[in-house]
Amino acid sequence: MSKSGGAFDSPSPGYNYMHEDYVKLKMMNLMLHKEAARPVLDHVIK
Repeated sequence: MSKSGGAFDSPSPGYNYMHEDYVKLKMMNLMLHKEAARPVLDHVIK
């Protein structure tokens, strides 16, 4: 569950429910350093 100000038409206004996999993916994206990802991304994007 995350807090935002936009969900006024839901049963719990201001809160959004997110799937656990989505949250894990977002955490992984934040924790991945750009220099560590550069070789992988250079290999994928040719």
